[in-house]
Amino acid sequence: MMRGEVFTRRHGGSAFLILLSICTLISGQGIGQLSINFQSSSTGSCSAEVLGDYGLPYAEKTNGFTYGWLQASTLEPVDATANGRDRGEASDDSCLFRTFMHMQYGDCCSDEPNEGLLEDIVWRIALPNGQYNVDVLCGEPTSLNSVHAVTANGITIIEPTEPTALVPQVEGSGLVSVSNEVLTLSATGGSNTLLSHILISTSSGMQVGCVPFPSAFDGQSISELDCDQVRVSVPYEISYGSADQGMLKDRSGMGTGFTMVFPSSKQSPAYTSENLMVKDNALVIKSTPGRMNSPHFDHTNALGVGLPLPDNDLNITAQFRYPDIESSKWERACVYFGINDQTHIRLCYISTGDGGRVFLHYVKDDVRILRSYRCATLTDPERIITFRIELYSLADQARFFYQVGGDAEEVSFRNITLGAEMFSKDAAGIDFTVGTRSYAGVFVSQAMRKYGQLAFELLSFRVTQIPRENEGEGDDELEFDTWYLEGLRNPTSVRYGPDGKLYVAMVDGRIAVVELDHDAKEELSRRILQPLGSCLLLGLEFDPDSTADNVVLWLSHSDASQIGGAANSGTISKVSGPDMSIIEDVIIGLPRASANHAPNQIRFGPDGRLFIAVGGNTGGGTPNDQNSDFGFRPEQCLAAALLVADVKAEGFDGDCTPKQDPAQMDLTGVAWECEEDIDCDVKVYVTGTRNPYDFEFYNGHIYMTDNGLGGKGTAPKLPDDYTFGDSCHGPILGDEILALDPGKRDDLLFDVVEGAYYGHPNPARRECVFFGGNPTSDLDYPIPKSPVQGGDQYYMQFGKYRRGTQPDPMFTLPMMSLGRSRSANGIIVYRSDVFCGKLKGDILTTFYSQEDQVRRVVLNDDGTEAVRDETLPYTTEATGADRELRNPLCIEQDGYGNLYIGEFFGARVRVLDPVATQCSQSLSSSNRKAQTPRGLEHSAAIGINARVLALGGARGGVATDEAHAFDSYRNEWTSLRLPIKRFAAGAVRMGKHDVAILGGIDESGSIVDSFHVLGMEDMKLRNSDYRLPAARAHSCVVDLSDEFLLVGGIDRDGAATSTVFQFNKRTGNWRQASPLAIGRYGASAIAIGKEILVCGGISARGEETRTCEIFDGASWRMAGEMNHARAFAGAVSVSGRAVIKGGQSGESCIYNTVEEYDLKKNTWKELKPLNAARSAAAVVRAGSSTILMGGRTNGVGAQEFGEILHYM
Repeated sequence: MMRGEVFTRRHGGSAFLILLSICTLISGQGIGQLSINFQSSSTGSCSAEVLGDYGLPYAEKTNGFTYGWLQASTLEPVDATANGRDRGEASDDSCLFRTFMHMQYGDCCSDEPNEGLLEDIVWRIALPNGQYNVDVLCGEPTSLNSVHAVTANGITIIEPTEPTALVPQVEGSGLVSVSNEVLTLSATGGSNTLLSHILISTSSGMQVGCVPFPSAFDGQSISELDCDQVRVSVPYEISYGSADQGMLKDRSGMGTGFTMVFPSSKQSPAYTSENLMVKDNALVIKSTPGRMNSPHFDHTNALGVGLPLPDNDLNITAQFRYPDIESSKWERACVYFGINDQTHIRLCYISTGDGGRVFLHYVKDDVRILRSYRCATLTDPERIITFRIELYSLADQARFFYQVGGDAEEVSFRNITLGAEMFSKDAAGIDFTVGTRSYAGVFVSQAMRKYGQLAFELLSFRVTQIPRENEGEGDDELEFDTWYLEGLRNPTSVRYGPDGKLYVAMVDGRIAVVELDHDAKEELSRRILQPLGSCLLLGLEFDPDSTADNVVLWLSHSDASQIGGAANSGTISKVSGPDMSIIEDVIIGLPRASANHAPNQIRFGPDGRLFIAVGGNTGGGTPNDQNSDFGFRPEQCLAAALLVADVKAEGFDGDCTPKQDPAQMDLTGVAWECEEDIDCDVKVYVTGTRNPYDFEFYNGHIYMTDNGLGGKGTAPKLPDDYTFGDSCHGPILGDEILALDPGKRDDLLFDVVEGAYYGHPNPARRECVFFGGNPTSDLDYPIPKSPVQGGDQYYMQFGKYRRGTQPDPMFTLPMMSLGRSRSANGIIVYRSDVFCGKLKGDILTTFYSQEDQVRRVVLNDDGTEAVRDETLPYTTEATGADRELRNPLCIEQDGYGNLYIGEFFGARVRVLDPVATQCSQSLSSSNRKAQTPRGLEHSAAIGINARVLALGGARGGVATDEAHAFDSYRNEWTSLRLPIKRFAAGAVRMGKHDVAILGGIDESGSIVDSFHVLGMEDMKLRNSDYRLPAARAHSCVVDLSDEFLLVGGIDRDGAATSTVFQFNKRTGNWRQASPLAIGRYGASAIAIGKEILVCGGISARGEETRTCEIFDGASWRMAGEMNHARAFAGAVSVSGRAVIKGGQSGESCIYNTVEEYDLKKNTWKELKPLNAARSAAAVVRAGSSTILMGGRTNGVGAQEFGEILHYM
C-alpha cells in the first residue's frame, strides 16, 4: 500500500486534501479531526490547518495544544529537535510525505551521535477522554534501513514492518481509547522508526470509563463505569421492579443492572441507551440487525457483567419474553459467555419459518468449534424463554440448558469442555482493576429483518454460585477471629515491621503503614507512602538492621505497565528516612516480562544476603507468534529463577542491565546467553521456576511456590540429535506452537536445593528440556499431589517430546503439586506457639485463582515431605469464614500468631487473630529472660497490644514501687520504679502514652483515694491532681475507651462496697453509677460487647461468692452463677466470651479451674484447667494470648509464683 492510502481509504479523496480537512481541532467540547506533521525545525508550515511538530519537549504550545516528546525510559520531557528530518524540496504536494522524526535509531546512526538522540523517545498529546481513530504514516521514500513499529496507548497501530523499494512507507490505523487524558505513541519493537504524520479523529461510541489493559478487546472501552465496577460478586441478581438496578443506564436514566458491553469490532456504537427501557418489571431491549459471527461483531447492547472466575463455579440464568413475530426473519434472543467476539459461546432462541430453534455456537480464536441446534417451537402465550449455563472452572466445562415456555420442562442441551482462557485462569492477561476477562450477558438481534425494531423483554438475569464438594475440610481445633483493613487496593506484599506496624505494598507503588489495636480490632492510624511514584510494586522487605525508630525498606518493582512492560525495568530499591524519601536503586536491569511477571518477593536470608524471586518472560520457556500477553520477549539470564545478592558487601555491583538491545531482543525473540550479556554481582540460586512469587526461610530450608502454566505456552524445540549443553534459541512459529504447547500445568511447592533446575526452560542459560522430558514409555517423575485437585500423584514429564528425551542433569523434583490453576503465591511457615504449637512449622500458602483460600501443608519432622494438606480454617465460608477470600495474594504473620492476608481484588487485608484453645504453656521454660521478679501478687495489670504492664503489687504483704513490662513478642522483661508504692490498686490506660494507678493499699497498709497518671514508658508522674470519690482497694476497673468504671472494692473501714463510680477521661469528671446488687471486693470484671460482667469476689459477709451481675449502662441485673465461688481470679475476654481463670476460696484453696460464660444461655462451662493453680495473679490479654504472671499457688504458706504462662 503506497503512502497516504490509509487516509484516502478511510476518509475519501486524496490524502493531501484529507489531511487539510480538519473539521474541528481539540477544544473543550472534544475533537473532530486533527492532523500533525513531523518535520525538521527548518521545514516551516505545510498548511495552516496542519500542525507541525519538530521535536520540542512535551508542553503546552502557543497554538493552545499540549503535545511533544518524552524519553521512553523515564517519560520525562526531552528536546528532540535534532531528530527532525526533511528529505525533499519544499513543495505543497510532498511536504506531508518527505519529513519525519526519528523515534529511535537502532543500528542505523550510532556512529553519528551529534545527529540526534540515540535513546528511544515517545510522542504524547493531551486529549479529552474518549475513543479515537488513529492513523499513522511512517517512513520516507529514500530511507529503507528501518523496522517501523508504532503503538498508541498500548494498541498496535503498525506491526514491526520493514519498508521496501516498492512500499517505502508503512501505514496503520486503530481504534484507541484515552482514559487518562493523554495519547502516547511508542516505537517499541521497532528499529529506526521514522514517524511521518498522524491523523486523529473522534470515534462514536460509549463514553470511556473502563478500558482494560491488558485486554481481549484491543484497547476498546467495555463500560462507561469505572473498571472496578465491572466484575460482580455472587449472588448477583437483576430483576426489574420498582428498585433501580444501577450500573449502565437506559434511555430514561434508570439502571439496567449490567456493568459492561461487548465492544463492536466495527466502528458502530456498541452501547446506546436509546434502545433500552426499564418498563413493567422488564428491561425492554429494542433490536438491531447486528451480527456476532467472527470476525465481525457489530451488535448494539450486548449487555453483560464481569464474572468472578475462576474463583467460583457459577450458574447463569436469563429469562426473556420473546416478541410475537408474524413473519420470521431469524430474529433471536441470546445469552453468551466468553472473553471477546473471537472466543465465546452463545445460546440463542431463533425464529425460523418452520417454528423455532435453540442454537448453540462456540468460536475460539476466530475458528468455529461447534454449531448445533434443536427444534423448539414457542407455543406459550406468555412467550417465556429461559436459558441457563452452568460453569465449572476446575474442569473448564460448561453445561447448557433451555426452557421454551414458562411451564415447559428444562432441557439439557450440551456439556462442553472449553479453553482455560475462558475462565480467567492466567492472571498475566487480566487487568488488575477489572479482575476478570470472563464475561456473561445477553443480546438480541433482528437478523435479516430490514424494517422496524422488535421489543424483546428481559425479565431477569442472575449469577449465582454452585457449591463445590469437599469445601469443609480443615482442622476444627484451629479457631480465628476475623476483621478487616479495608480500602487497600491490590495488595501485593504484607510485612509486619520492627516498629509493630503493618506495611502493605500495593501494585501501583503505594505503601500503607498501619498501626493496629488487636484488642479493639481496629486501626489506630494509617499513612500512605509512594516513594517510587507509579510502578509495578510486588515485593517489600525490611533491612535486617532496621529498628523501631529507623525502618529501612527494600522494594522490588518494575515498569508500571500491566502489559507491554519495559524490558530490563526490574529494580531493587532501598528506601529510608522519616518519610521514606531517601531512595537508592541497589540493583537495576532485572528482567521484566511484557506481561506482569517481574521481580516478585524479596527476603533477606539468615546469611544476610538478599534473595529475589523473578518470574519468567514466557509462558512455557520460549516465545511464540500467537499474539499472547507475553509477546515475543524471550527468557533472559536472570529470568525464571531465585536470585541471590550480597547487597551489603563492599563494592557490590548491582547494575545487571543486559548488553543486548532490548528492541532487538523483542524483535527476534532471542536473548543473548549469560556469559556475553550479564556482568553484575547478582547470581542465580535455583532455576527453572516459571513464576515463583514468594518463599520462606525456616529451619535451614527455603520453601517456595511456583505458578504453573494456566493457558497457552511453548517449550523449546529440541532437534533429534539434541544433547545437553546444545543451544535451543528461537521462537516457536505457526503450526509448531500446538506441538510444543505444554498445556495447563500444576502449581508447585519446592523445598529449594541450591543449583537445582525445576523444569521451566531458559535458552539463555541453555536449559532446554521442559520439566523432566519424556525419558520412558511410562508416566515419569511422579510427585505427591494435593487432594484439592484429586488424585495421588502428578507427573513431571512432557509427553510431546520424543520418547527417550532425558531431563536436564540438574533437574530436581518439587516437594509436591498444589493443584492446577490455583495460583499458589504468598507463603509463610507458621512460627507461633499458639494453639499449643499445633500449627507451628506448617506451611501456609495462598490460592489466588481457584478455590480461594489459605492452604495448610503439614510437614514431617525434618521438613522434607508433606504429610497432608488442607484448607486453613476460617479462610473459606465452608470452614467458618464470614465471607469468601477474594484473590488472596500475600500472607504475613506477627510474633503473636496473628495472620494478615492481602486480598488483591478484595481491596483489603484480612486479619485472623487466633482464639484460645484452652491450653497453657510456660514461657520461662524456654527463655530465662521471661522469669518475673518472684514474690509479687496483687499487681495492677494492664495489656496494651503485645505488652503487659504489672504495676506495684505486694511482696510479703507489703506494697512495692516495682513496675515490670513484659513484651510477649520478644519474650522479655524490662523493669522500672514507680513514684509510689501500691498493691491491690486498679490500672487503666489514659490516652495513647499514659497509664493511671487508682487507689490501692500503700506501704503503711492504708487504703487510699489517690489517682496518679504516669508515663507508660518511663513511669514518671504526669498528673496527680485527680482523686477517687472515695478510698478504694481491690476494686474492678473496666476501661470503656473514653470512660472507665470503678466497681465495688473495699473501703477504708475494711467493708465490701456496692458503689460504682464512672470517670470521663475527656472532662476529668466523676459521677456515681447504679450500684451493684451485692457489695464485693476482689471480684473479676470484663466487658462483653456493650455490657459489663462482674463475678465472684468477697461479699460483705466476708465469704467468697459465685454470683455474677451484668451492667447494661443503666442498671445491673443478676447473671448465671459460676460453678465455683472465687475471689482474686483473672478475667479476660476471648473472642467476645468472658473467661475466668484461677482465684481462691479461703487461704488454703487456690484454683486451677477455668470457666467460660455463655451470654445467650446465661450459663457457665468449665474449660481445660491451668497447669498450675493461681490466685492474685496479673491476668491480661496480650496479642492473641492470655498472659498470667506472678500471684500465689497452693502449698505451705501459699507459695509466691514467678512463672509466666501463655494461655492459648
